[in-house]
Amino acid sequence: MISGRQTASSIERAILGVRAEEEKLAVMARTSAEEAVRLRTEQAEDFKALAAIRLEALLSKEVAGEIDRVERQALDLVERGRQRLSSAADRRARALEAAHAAEAEHAEKAAAVDALGDRIEGLAASVEASIQQDAAWKAQQERVVRAEVVAKAGAEKAAQAESDRQSKGKPYEDDTLFMYLWRSGYGTNAYRGGALARFFDAKVARLIGYDEARPNYHMLNEIPLRLREHADRLVENIEKETAKRDALERKALEAKGIVALENELDDAEKAFDAAAARLEKAKADLTALDADGASEADQDPDYRKAIEILSERLGRQDLQTLYKEALATPTAADEQIVQKLHASGQKIARAEAEVHNIRKTAVDLARKRAELEQSLSQFHQRGYGEPMGGFTNGDVIGGVIGGILSGALRSRNLDDALNGGFRQRQPRLPGGFGGGLRLPGGGGGRPPVGGGGFRTGGRF
Repeated sequence: MISGRQTASSIERAILGVRAEEEKLAVMARTSAEEAVRLRTEQAEDFKALAAIRLEALLSKEVAGEIDRVERQALDLVERGRQRLSSAADRRARALEAAHAAEAEHAEKAAAVDALGDRIEGLAASVEASIQQDAAWKAQQERVVRAEVVAKAGAEKAAQAESDRQSKGKPYEDDTLFMYLWRSGYGTNAYRGGALARFFDAKVARLIGYDEARPNYHMLNEIPLRLREHADRLVENIEKETAKRDALERKALEAKGIVALENELDDAEKAFDAAAARLEKAKADLTALDADGASEADQDPDYRKAIEILSERLGRQDLQTLYKEALATPTAADEQIVQKLHASGQKIARAEAEVHNIRKTAVDLARKRAELEQSLSQFHQRGYGEPMGGFTNGDVIGGVIGGILSGALRSRNLDDALNGGFRQRQPRLPGGFGGGLRLPGGGGGRPPVGGGGFRTGGRF
């Protein structure tokens, strides 16, 4: 069985792994996009060279000058976008690195808490074995057992009397005249009837034999109350005797160093809580940066604007005419430029297709990460990360996580695996030894009445 904390860490690591892949794709997309712009600017240079060959000097200078201006504007836009995206990439890289470090620290602190819990339970098991040979503990344990036996008998008597009260009281309660006199308090100091009422009530009492029946009904009601009070006192006696036994156990535990271990556990849990808070902060920082990643999933506005202005200028009719005329001339130089323009157009198409495919892959990765994050949210909502939680199907869970990463499975499959494999971890000791040991996740608590024996309590 793997613990809930270990399982949560596995999902966290998978999520951070996906984020790392997303970051790599973002870098690849930026690189390909910048290459496409570079190729377009080279294309602009080739068009200028073609213009220089094919146009008269005045026209050549005019077209070349305009292309120079467009090129500079496009490059300025690309550089501005590159700086902004580079800054965002640096922030995401730092946030991702911080999240990895926080997750590793979180797992380390969780393991330390679990290890201390194991040491405390191990110490308790050792003390349990030795104290059972102690004469004072044996005598006190016998008193606890006797108190439980007596309390059980008292509870049974009270329950029987309450049952008898229901069955034997029915004839009285079905008698309307008897219940009228009973409720009026006839025959007791509580009776407040006037002279006329007393006269007729006395006749009714003689008629139904009320004076003989009233004490019997009174005792029928009174006995269960008294027996229940007695049973409650016997339960309190169990608690008193159990507290004495707990004190002996606690003393033995303290003699073996339980206090130092409990203090270590307090410190370890504080460190774990602090690590958990840092992990949540790191995850929140990544989530806040997801908005930047979402804009990158589309196309950077500066890059898009650069493409638009270059394409618009290079797509004008006069440049298209230059392109067609170059094919018809016998000059080798302009034909070479045309061939280069053709090749650069293919390279641009490939680079932009690569950008499109990378972004498509990034969207798929983001979906997989969302699936894992959804399952992790369900995991925490169901309390699977509590110290008492564990999973018997760790291999299955790992396989499902891998299936989500490959795209074959979804969060519902992981939810099913978590739900099917979750089990409450049972303590190695049967209850609340020493009155309830200080164990991971909260204290021990009072053992239940009627148990006897050693009990660890707590949440392990």
